[in-house]
Amino acid sequence: MNDSVSHWYNATAPSVPDPYGFSIVGEKRVEVKPGTFLYFTILQQANGDFLVRCDPSGLAAANLEYRERTIYAPQAQAMPAQVIWSIILEGVVVR
Repeated sequence: MNDSVSHWYNATAPSVPDPYGFSIVGEKRVEVKPGTFLYFTILQQANGDFLVRCDPSGLAAANLEYRERTIYAPQAQAMPAQVIWSIILEGVVVR
């Protein structure tokens, strides 16, 4: 994975694409509030855009919900990691 793209997540070997064309390309553990960490899975579409999913069991344990976020390929290359994660974490809300 190109460092300029994966600078905001921990890259892994891409998985085989699912029937919808998504491949798992990485993950990241993020502290969403003091003492509460969630695992996010980074999936990449064939067009280069990213879908960010969150571990449902971690959300349930913390009484949180997550609204999936798409990070478009140009954003992923141009934005600092801190900005990308602020966009992603806007999707984490209290139930």
